[in-house]
Amino acid sequence: MKLKSAYANNIIKPDSVSVPLTTEELPSSIVEYFDRLSRLENIPFNLLVPDERMLPEESLRFFYIDSNWISALIDGAFSLGNFSATEYEVHSRIKDMVSEGSQSPDRQKIITGILLRSEVVKGWPGIEFKAYDKNSEKELPVLRIDHLSPNIIIALFDGELSEIQLHEPAESMHFGLDMPEGEASPPIEDPMNPLQYFKKTRATHDASVTGASSTPVVYRSDRKLVLNISAMAEAIRQEFPAEAAFTSAEIAYQMVEGVGQVTFHQK
Repeated sequence: MKLKSAYANNIIKPDSVSVPLTTEELPSSIVEYFDRLSRLENIPFNLLVPDERMLPEESLRFFYIDSNWISALIDGAFSLGNFSATEYEVHSRIKDMVSEGSQSPDRQKIITGILLRSEVVKGWPGIEFKAYDKNSEKELPVLRIDHLSPNIIIALFDGELSEIQLHEPAESMHFGLDMPEGEASPPIEDPMNPLQYFKKTRATHDASVTGASSTPVVYRSDRKLVLNISAMAEAIRQEFPAEAAFTSAEIAYQMVEGVGQVTFHQK
């Protein structure tokens, strides 16, 4: 007799089916699988963003996790292979134990997140996030940060997100350029266009250079993708008095930049 028929005719009783007695006896792989589902892992992207207009290019979207949607997702996963009331009862027992052993936050708690679609994600794959509540006092625990594509990243946080800070990876040293303040020109639709960049000259410790000037960026070719460091060094040197010492140390001092950070607030 087939297993399905045995269940349907109640030849196999619920109490005769082997179910782990405790959470510790439940295979960790099962608990981990449903934990991943509760964090929206392995969910088709079209279920998260059903219309591309909801996440256009160069956009950031805040969202809440619907606990009812997650419960329906978990129920759907547990319903696979259910042919009878007996199997449903067995799966219900296992589902309760999965919830007990889960490392994910209580589904009744507020879980929020962001979706970021930008060339920034592709250009700085190690971008880091800090999330805060509405009072900007409590940093929210991170539940998940993953790349969904080369230019789309998702981040989930335990709590109600009000402020998100994005910053470059904290590297030891790196060079950087400056951009005009205010509205970007050319528009943000072309964020990798380098024509707007320049270098602000810093004041030196002995005040021989006041830091008031801006040095245009010099590139190796018309494509404007690679700096001509020698020409940049010469352009910066022109800002120094003839008698002032000018070495590679001065170039490094003028070119080095700290970690850039951008903050977004949810209204």
